[in-house]
Amino acid sequence: MVERAVLYDAHEALGAKFTDFSGFEMPLYYSSIVEEHLAVRRAVGLFDVSHMSKVFVEGERDQETMSRVTTSDPSKLSYGRVKYTMILDEGGKIIDDLTYMVMKDRYLLVPNAGKAKRIESWINEKSPGKAIDRSKEYLIFALQGPLAEKTLLKLYSKDLPKRFRFIETELEGYETIVSRTGYTGEDGFEFITKNKELFMKLLESGKEFGIKPCGLGARDSLRLEKCMCLAGNELEGRTPIEANLEWVIDWDHEFIGKNSLNRDVKELLVPLLLEDKGVPRHGYPIKNNKNDKNIGVVTSGGFSPVLEKGIALGYVEKEEAIAGNEVYIDARGKELKAKIIKGTFV
Repeated sequence: MVERAVLYDAHEALGAKFTDFSGFEMPLYYSSIVEEHLAVRRAVGLFDVSHMSKVFVEGERDQETMSRVTTSDPSKLSYGRVKYTMILDEGGKIIDDLTYMVMKDRYLLVPNAGKAKRIESWINEKSPGKAIDRSKEYLIFALQGPLAEKTLLKLYSKDLPKRFRFIETELEGYETIVSRTGYTGEDGFEFITKNKELFMKLLESGKEFGIKPCGLGARDSLRLEKCMCLAGNELEGRTPIEANLEWVIDWDHEFIGKNSLNRDVKELLVPLLLEDKGVPRHGYPIKNNKNDKNIGVVTSGGFSPVLEKGIALGYVEKEEAIAGNEVYIDARGKELKAKIIKGTFV
């Protein structure tokens, strides 16, 4: 059964077109994906991402629990920090990627949509601490773009958190967690709150800066331009090493899956910039440009509104995963020439 967004009526009044995503009916776009994408890159946009999970880890052994179930070492983090990490199975495969916040007496995890119950069960089964799914108690709004700070300062004039930090404060009459995080590659803030009115108040605050309400379509194209992984596309069934995300691993502590990780992998995740006109899509084969050998597959693909070109992420054989290598993507029989790049597209 699909769960309707808490702010469905407000989104509908703003002209949203909806889509089903991980069991939630959420805005796909309001005006157009490209218009919303460019608003975030150039000014400011606002997303309702309340479909994301919220799981608390509590108890006297909460730090021990987080150390065991994630690839990060929470003992190195102080109150107010936000950490991007991963939860692995015993075989070193990714169950989910997520951020967590180091609170005074507990941790707040934000797993991907639809993952709350699995993460809650996994932590409670595999660790000494206690995980509690409170996803339905809170909303999450994401204010993103170079003018996000100016927009927020019209509502909140106190000190704002630095990048990958958060504060617990009162905002518009509600206790709210404000973190300087996001999934767009731009500066911005995420608000974890019970205040249903905050979304519209942020839109009003950002009017003079050209703010746009943004849907999941722009969120996906924005993260792809910055080579950010989507859990269901790039990560499931893979290891952090295959996904070129070894930097999320703190090797100095013990965690579930550590002993199964191996740097000798067969495939690596790479960014692919199209040189021909066309749009690569999930599942398209990637082939060697010289001998037509199938060397991989596209995991995420789309059109870059900034570059006005097709871009993709995909797994290719390790020997082929070299920046500058030319390949082609088989788009249902049409060869699209592409080049493996280093870094992000934008």
